[in-house]
Amino acid sequence: MISPSRDRNFFLNLINKATTLSHLSQTHAQITLNGLHNDLATVTKLTHKLSDLNSIYQASLLCSKFPKPDLFLYNVLIRGFSQNNFPHKALDLYFGIRKNTTLKPDNFTYAFTVSASSYLSEKVGVLLHGQSIVGGFGSDLFVGSALVDMYFNFSKVGYACKVFDEIPERDTVLLNTVISGLVKNCFFEESLRVFKDMIGCPDLVSYNAMISGFSCNNEIESSVKLFKELLCLRERVNSSTIVGLIPVFSPFGNLDLTWSIHCFCLKSGMVLNPSVSTAVTTVYSRLCEIESARKLFDDSPEKSLASWNAMISGYAQNGQTEMAISLFREMQDLEIHPNPVTVTSILSACAQLGALSRGDECVQQAT
Repeated sequence: MISPSRDRNFFLNLINKATTLSHLSQTHAQITLNGLHNDLATVTKLTHKLSDLNSIYQASLLCSKFPKPDLFLYNVLIRGFSQNNFPHKALDLYFGIRKNTTLKPDNFTYAFTVSASSYLSEKVGVLLHGQSIVGGFGSDLFVGSALVDMYFNFSKVGYACKVFDEIPERDTVLLNTVISGLVKNCFFEESLRVFKDMIGCPDLVSYNAMISGFSCNNEIESSVKLFKELLCLRERVNSSTIVGLIPVFSPFGNLDLTWSIHCFCLKSGMVLNPSVSTAVTTVYSRLCEIESARKLFDDSPEKSLASWNAMISGYAQNGQTEMAISLFREMQDLEIHPNPVTVTSILSACAQLGALSRGDECVQQAT
């Protein structure tokens, strides 16, 4: 006979291996049949996996039926709500724990809840900051990283830096959060100081944040210099690096640089990434290299909706209305559903042609 602990380990392993909601639902059914639906470790792991698979409603339902959740299970659900764009529910659960249970929030509780508040209210974030200090987590690295990110999101750079200064132990995650926050709030000199002086060996996330920040603010030389530095360090760049470079190209007609980056993406295989191919397609279109844009679009094995939108918009921007409409028809034939960006591009193209009736026809077919 298999022991209960062996049963638990078997199902925990099944949960870990599940890659789709269908697989996880089958595992859940087996767990219930084997009487482990009231086992805390199993339910916690299942809740975590449901959240990761964007099935937060089922995760919440599962927890609500559990007789006595512990803090760890609550933390998993708070994290799930926050990551699945239900910050209100994350905060409601947190305040419910404080009001209706004897459980004391830990550093994970505060960190996940602060992250949720970043999407909603600075006032709530400040309240959580105070409660975390009272709870004894004023200098906790995990909570501190969430607080720094929250304050930067609300453009409270002074508060973010103050929290950062009061954290005794700093890791790469925290430093990257500070760099990204400073860049987003246009404190470039300060972000560069953190990048150079406070990180012994900057990682790819740090470089990507700096490259993107410089690019978005027309600091072309600085952005390209960092990219070249990455390559000299033999650091393996990723799609975020390339997408971060994109704003450098189009406003200044830098076709040579675009070709160079395109060749780099071809050699590295990153051109197969839809976000990269879409970004380069957009640049070619803005540089009036519409044939190069279309060739890249056609050669891309995987096309996201953004890829189609970029190409349709490119045709519209270059005055090739008929091509934009033709590509839109092709998109419909493949049963790819347009979004408002697609519709806007088509209407723009038809307006240039003086044929808004055709645009209305396309919109009606799309809806």
